[in-house]
Amino acid sequence: MTNAQARAQRRADRAAKERQERINLAIAILFLVYVFFAFGIAGACDYADDQRELAYWAERGVTIQRW
Repeated sequence: MTNAQARAQRRADRAAKERQERINLAIAILFLVYVFFAFGIAGACDYADDQRELAYWAERGVTIQRW
């Protein structure tokens, strides 16, 4: 293999490695967005459930005090 071929191969290898790193970064970012989205939905559901429970007990004259 000549020097030019070796340089071309190293350049191609470096480009492939950088491309794979960008793909891995994009996957990690998408995963984090998914996790934040899932926890956001779960948190919103918890808030609605808490409000429903407070209303249920308020109808029965029970006061709930949270710390």
